[in-house]
Amino acid sequence: MTLMNADRSAFPIVFIDDAHTFGGAQIALAWGIRVILRNTSARIVCVCTARTRSAIEGVVGENERLQFIDCPSALPLNIVSYPLRLIPFARILIRLRRKGVQAWWLNLSGIEFCLAPQLILRWFGVETRAWLHNTERFAFFNKRGSWTRRALSSARDKMADRWLFGIYSWIIAPSRSSAKEVKARTCGERLPTVGHLYYPTIGEPPSPNRIPEANDGGPWDGPIDLWMIGRVEYGHKNNLAALDALEILNDAGRDVSLTVVGDGPDMADFVARSRALGVAGKIKFLGWRVDPWETVPKNAMIFIPSTYESMSLVAREAMMKGIRLTASPIPVFHEWIPGRLIADDFSVRAFAEKVVDVQSLSKGDLLSLYATALGKFSDRIFVESFMDYTKGKR
Repeated sequence: MTLMNADRSAFPIVFIDDAHTFGGAQIALAWGIRVILRNTSARIVCVCTARTRSAIEGVVGENERLQFIDCPSALPLNIVSYPLRLIPFARILIRLRRKGVQAWWLNLSGIEFCLAPQLILRWFGVETRAWLHNTERFAFFNKRGSWTRRALSSARDKMADRWLFGIYSWIIAPSRSSAKEVKARTCGERLPTVGHLYYPTIGEPPSPNRIPEANDGGPWDGPIDLWMIGRVEYGHKNNLAALDALEILNDAGRDVSLTVVGDGPDMADFVARSRALGVAGKIKFLGWRVDPWETVPKNAMIFIPSTYESMSLVAREAMMKGIRLTASPIPVFHEWIPGRLIADDFSVRAFAEKVVDVQSLSKGDLLSLYATALGKFSDRIFVESFMDYTKGKR
């Protein structure tokens, strides 16, 4: 039984994703497609790269209402190199447009992706919706880079703010705070309609043996088992805060360890600094994992010290699985993570104090906080919002 029927169900909804990277944007797309197919009668065509197709198929499985069309990936520095992809996308989109399409959605890891298909569709006079997962500027991510990288980032940002946002009719961000960032960035003469679309449930519902009942036990009084999952990149992930918190907590007599799941451009430096601080013996490095949650103990604590996120899938999954969480005080976290789990500021002491505080929560209190927060991410809310944007009702 579906939540709603899609208007003109004979015509498909088309998603386009040409990212040459793979991350949260593609994971969100996969689960979004799954939820739409399960709760509407819509047909979906996904124009994407082979890697993204594989990820979607792994989440969705076989479905007769889901079709794939392979496309070339965006090129590096796509803001200037996209013309090389115009002809391949024109061939794909002309054939697809003849079949009739209900709505076109462009899945954007960042604002510079999908430029070739968007400009072709705009030339056709087609209205598109951009699902923009990363709304921050390049200069923010490269503020620690060389002067040439910083200068290039600044130039790309100015081009994007003045031109790229204006080529879309709709830009949909993953949270209210990231939607505000889009509005603040756009400075061209043509302004898109901006909205937000919370991600659907990411992952399978937790099994009973993973989450205790609300009255099960008090606070965990054993060692503090911190886990940091995701990209090791200092620019916005602020990974070094984990080393500092580990050092200060152990110096205070707490038995604390850290497990790092993931990789990134700053991993080698992170390892070197852990040795210099004398805490390397307290850290395990597991590398990149397809499903990191298979190894996370139920009494672990996820640590997210990021200075920027548009929406954190790791935080969502931790809450879904009933695992403790300590997060940084950024706007998107204040929007939907329980305040009890958010550090007061970015100082090492604030993070350390919040880790101890969250550790003191009973599972019952923790799950009660999570139940309220996760209510914003039901499949029903996602599908209703998505279909409203698809029909132009928001």
